[in-house]
Amino acid sequence: MKTIKYIIIAIFVFLVSLSFGQTPICTDFNNGSLDGWQNYNTTSIITSGGPNGSNFLELHDPQGPGGFDDAWGYNSTSYPQYWSEQFIGQCLCFDYNVLFDNHFAYTAQVPLNIMIYDGTDPQSSSLRATFISNIITTDYDGWEHVCAPIEFSIGDSLPGNSDGHWTGVSAADWNTLLNNVGGIAFTTNIYYLDVNSLYPIDLGVDNICIVDCSIDETPSDSAAYCCPGDNFVTNGNFEDLLNPGFTSSYGNTPLAPGNYTIGTSATAQTYFNTTVTDHSYCENSSLFSLNQHFMLVNGRTQQANNAVIWEQTISGLDTNSTYMFCANFKNMNQCTFDTLLRVNMQVASIGSSGFSAISAPNTPCSWVDKQFHFTTGNNTSYTLRIILEQTVNGDGNDLAIDDIAVIKLADPELSISVEHQGNPHQIVASINTMSTSPSDDVLHGTDCAYYWFVAEVGSYPPVSLVNNTFAYGNGSGNTFGGNISTIPWNLTTDFNPDYIFAQNKLYIIGMYTPVCECYDEGFTFQLTLNNRSDEDEVMTEELKQQIIDWILNGYNSNGVSLDPTQQLNDGSE
Repeated sequence: MKTIKYIIIAIFVFLVSLSFGQTPICTDFNNGSLDGWQNYNTTSIITSGGPNGSNFLELHDPQGPGGFDDAWGYNSTSYPQYWSEQFIGQCLCFDYNVLFDNHFAYTAQVPLNIMIYDGTDPQSSSLRATFISNIITTDYDGWEHVCAPIEFSIGDSLPGNSDGHWTGVSAADWNTLLNNVGGIAFTTNIYYLDVNSLYPIDLGVDNICIVDCSIDETPSDSAAYCCPGDNFVTNGNFEDLLNPGFTSSYGNTPLAPGNYTIGTSATAQTYFNTTVTDHSYCENSSLFSLNQHFMLVNGRTQQANNAVIWEQTISGLDTNSTYMFCANFKNMNQCTFDTLLRVNMQVASIGSSGFSAISAPNTPCSWVDKQFHFTTGNNTSYTLRIILEQTVNGDGNDLAIDDIAVIKLADPELSISVEHQGNPHQIVASINTMSTSPSDDVLHGTDCAYYWFVAEVGSYPPVSLVNNTFAYGNGSGNTFGGNISTIPWNLTTDFNPDYIFAQNKLYIIGMYTPVCECYDEGFTFQLTLNNRSDEDEVMTEELKQQIIDWILNGYNSNGVSLDPTQQLNDGSE
């Protein structure tokens, strides 16, 4: 019994050691600690303003290019050793940003690189492999995301993908290294491509993770767009950096007015000295945790003409249909002489929203949603433009743009119920059903308008209306025969006392809802006969008796009574 007891204890201790000693495979610095990262000829701090506004690791090379031969930020403790057994087919992914090159005259063009090595630190290692990214970034480009494949070499070739390739070791040494990874490192010893001078560089790194490659193969187009449904705008969330999908009359660098860049929170902070967080991430940080990019525009002022800062041609739209063109904007305030920033959203050959001011509170998640509804004609392709007013005086005129969309408006599926009561003589109409417990008197949108309409029908089909019998109204009142009344026609109404239904007349009763939010206009109606009357001409006695006969004796299509065995039960049994 003791032996069994000790074996159970030993197994328990072993499992506990596995549970509490298992090494994490991702560092994001959100806990405020270095998470095992160390320095060699560099300094580092944890700071805020990373992707989505999170914490990140900032590495500073005090000597700059040409100072130390080796300068790294490295981690030899937080990642497992035997990659060949655990991570083949996965990717080593990271976010990387050149924060500042400390030299205004030149822009450091930096390839995004990451290194793995054997041993306890990179400077004493015998094998070091570097993943060289195809993305070249500068200190104004903001955060970039890179994934390096973890695969065995094929022949003499080291693995690579669309982001870049591994180099620095032979194919055989690469396979050896995968079985004995000591750690991960970033070098801060980087030379400018346009000038070889001694200026220090600050680098930001974040979200250094070993993950499933499929997570990062294609940037997601999901975002907190203005409406649910298919978005016809390509890369409306700006997350696909390789396929931006739009053109601009501005240049693609924010070094001076008249330029733009696709950046992140850090880009906005570094160059515009403004804190901005991705719109979708602000709306739902769990659902859109990977959304971090948006368009940053360094606007001109005192120009003769306005500028098209974003343009894209979309296709595949339905003819004669209504769509919402929407985007989120954020002005970046200046300390003095700040302009009143104004933008216009245009659908070529159809119309535009007109210029309107963008004035958002100076907080990271304060965005302004601007919308323009348009109806297609016979075409299925249209050119969209966002136009910046730049004839104004003052400083700034800078803005961020995110989550641009064109989405077809949904059918509101408008429905009404109409009830004629013979005693009292009354017609009641209600949106949806007549239910009062609970009431379903609700419209499809949160702040949508509605209009009841009613008129006497002269003939149908098609419906024709009797002159001077048309009236309409809503919760604010009603209009009939040129007379305006403040008595409301609510979502359930009997139209009294302003509209009196005449006896033995056919009426059309309906509701219209204009385009509202993400819903197209709605229109529905019913015909009802206000038929309470004792006059003989309404129904003859012969027809009355014939109907009773059909009910009691059965009815077929020829109007002949059926066999009594086919009669309906009268409901008493």
